[in-house]
Amino acid sequence: MHVTSVVQVNSQATRAALAEAARGRPYVENAATFLVFCADLQRNQPATITHLLGLPQQVFPIFGLCLGYPDQYSNQALAQLTSYDAQISAYYQQRSQGKLQLKFSQHITKTMVKEARPHMLPYLHN
Repeated sequence: MHVTSVVQVNSQATRAALAEAARGRPYVENAATFLVFCADLQRNQPATITHLLGLPQQVFPIFGLCLGYPDQYSNQALAQLTSYDAQISAYYQQRSQGKLQLKFSQHITKTMVKEARPHMLPYLHN
């Protein structure tokens, strides 16, 4: 039984309104692709998102998914990252008595390149 629908949101105005409805999440608006997964069941509908997506009766959004890389790396965004890197680096140095010399962007990079949940592949093959 197929009980889900996927809506790709292409309208920039709709994505901006959805970003606001999602408590101001800018990545909803700026992602290369934004998908909303909906359950086709008889339940109460989150009125704002249902209206913005033009969903039919008895269909409601489950969650949104951002894909790709947004074109948001403006000079302002890079300046903000550089500033935040400096703040976090100073914080890490203070907390570690100068032993930890790490920027926020370096910390995130180290986290993202680690193998995550290696036990899952053998489990999925069984």
